[in-house]
Amino acid sequence: MRTLRIRLIDRLAGDLVCLLLGSAALLRKSLFNTGFNRFNSYKANPARVKSILFIQLWGIGETILTLPAIMAVKKRFSKASISVLATSRNRAVYDSVGLNVIELGMKPGQIIRFIMKNLGSFDMVVDMEEYLRISSVITYLVSKASLGFSGGIRSTLYNATVSYDDCKHTAEAFFDLARSLGVKGGVKALVSLGCADEDAEGVKAFLGSQGLGAGDQIIGICTGAAESARSRIWPHKRFAKLADQIIGKYNCCVVFTGTSSERRAVHRIMGMMGNRDRAVNAAGCMSIRQLFCFVKQCRLFISNDTGPMHIAAAQGTKTIGLFGPNTPLRWHPFGESNISIYRKTRCSPCINTHLGQVPECRFGNAICMKRIKVSDVMEAVERLVRA
Repeated sequence: MRTLRIRLIDRLAGDLVCLLLGSAALLRKSLFNTGFNRFNSYKANPARVKSILFIQLWGIGETILTLPAIMAVKKRFSKASISVLATSRNRAVYDSVGLNVIELGMKPGQIIRFIMKNLGSFDMVVDMEEYLRISSVITYLVSKASLGFSGGIRSTLYNATVSYDDCKHTAEAFFDLARSLGVKGGVKALVSLGCADEDAEGVKAFLGSQGLGAGDQIIGICTGAAESARSRIWPHKRFAKLADQIIGKYNCCVVFTGTSSERRAVHRIMGMMGNRDRAVNAAGCMSIRQLFCFVKQCRLFISNDTGPMHIAAAQGTKTIGLFGPNTPLRWHPFGESNISIYRKTRCSPCINTHLGQVPECRFGNAICMKRIKVSDVMEAVERLVRA
């Protein structure tokens, strides 16, 4: 509910602020055009840029997919100080690769304090949010030159814009921003997330407490999804049946991951299993940083379309993603060996993150997810195990 409230406030209040600031920005562009000229100067002369701020405030998956673009810009603008504006929700991703993170609280007072403290202080700001109004407002007020996605009134606040291409993978759509800054090439692989020694030890200790050691074969399964769209969840009964079949065929251990709020749901799934003695409920038992370490130990990872799926892909673990309300065209687990399972229906995809459309199923039954059979997923498992 908090997520929905933030989005509603952003849409209602953000449009008004963007309209007011956008009118001033358009007037300034028509009279002086200094921001656009400065943007082109920075693009042509990277050594002139002393500071760059990237903004990404939302999901773990999206955050991971911004990394190839950010790292490419960091390489091109090698003399610039690189910072990322993130929230407590997603900062762990940026921390893990050594980026300087500025944590933003999402309360109005916290946002205003950040803006007032940093008015015009960054040479370049790259807004990697696709639709949030508040990110464009922050960009406008703390930048000397700025770049963001085109579309809607928010785009009037940028000095330069890039069209969001919804017919390519999101990592490539983010990389379009980097290309606009003179970066060549594209996304060849996701950026691996760092694992601190203490997090690796924490994972080892937890698995040891469950009777699992270095020689045990583990297959990870994420049965949940972020609160923004729960209709992405595959039926629990099918997860139970799938886990039973995997354990029976490969004599392995299945570890269910998730948040503490999903622990009870995982407990119910395990209650439906015949081989529950070879399954572990790890929901709520690992931090996000520990999850970065854990998925590297999995032979493969199976997940709904949610953050842990992208974590597994970034860590080079063979990954299977289950899709329904969202399209794998934009969100598949990046990597040649990974598999997406998608049974398109007439109403899918209904999720279009770049347009701010993240609805729950209007029919209330998520038929697109129910079209995925256990045999479909088991076939994908067999393909990846053989590979």
